[in-house]
Amino acid sequence: MNKFKIRIMIMLIMGTNILLFAHPHLFAGVDIDFDVTQSNLLVITQRWMFDDLTSMIILEDFDSNYDEEICSSELIELKKTVIPGLKEEHFYTDLVIDDENIVLQEITDFSVGTYDIYVYYQFSMTVPFVINDKGNEIKINVFDRDFYTKFYVNSSSGLKVLKPEDVSHQIDVYENKSKSYYFGQLNPVEVKLTLSKE
Repeated sequence: MNKFKIRIMIMLIMGTNILLFAHPHLFAGVDIDFDVTQSNLLVITQRWMFDDLTSMIILEDFDSNYDEEICSSELIELKKTVIPGLKEEHFYTDLVIDDENIVLQEITDFSVGTYDIYVYYQFSMTVPFVINDKGNEIKINVFDRDFYTKFYVNSSSGLKVLKPEDVSHQIDVYENKSKSYYFGQLNPVEVKLTLSKE
């Protein structure tokens, strides 16, 4: 159990016993950008906007100068703490491209920002990709199988696609019942991006 989870459990114990065994304890809204404009690559950028409690804990742990932001030196320490845990969980991301499961091991451009009282993480993941004549199908799920963190995909305005002009796309968002988790009680929200050459 990492540092953040331990701190949140302590806060829940001190607050109310009713919440002690409730799930989840962390909440994050998720925006996803798909970029297929680069040659033979797919770049997926995610932004996780955390709830106010989690945001407060992140700032308490890493905002050493108390300016309510994470500066470059503070980001170094945060990355040392956060990245190993995210990597162990494959960044809570299931990715399938044309029926092939992609195991995510690395991310790039990890940054931390604030919006009002909220803290967000942003990072990118890059995988080999070619738009073929028959079309492509990209499926992505962001979820925590232990249901410690609840991820909400911002399906109305949080999904963007950068693509060549001769490529059309369609986005579908739905629950994937084949990946039910947390004792089979929950289904992750899946985002499916379909690409086709015009």
